[in-house]
Amino acid sequence: MGSLHPLARAVLDALTSDEVNAEGPPDLDQLRRLEALEARFSGPPQEVASVRDVHIDRPDRPLRMRLYRSYAAMKADALCKML
Repeated sequence: MGSLHPLARAVLDALTSDEVNAEGPPDLDQLRRLEALEARFSGPPQEVASVRDVHIDRPDRPLRMRLYRSYAAMKADALCKML
């Protein structure tokens, strides 16, 4: 069995450190630590052209989503409309 990629090893080590407690549901401080941990390995946030909140009515409960649209998607839309 081969060894893990160094980045994969770093993520696993961080998840199993004392910073992260897997006992029970996470509290707000735990969620903030996990968000900071994720940011360390995912790089800077990507810029988006637009953000829109969408609500979809469902029989059991409404579904709320946030749609992020990239600049590349906007350029592709403009190209399609031109054709």
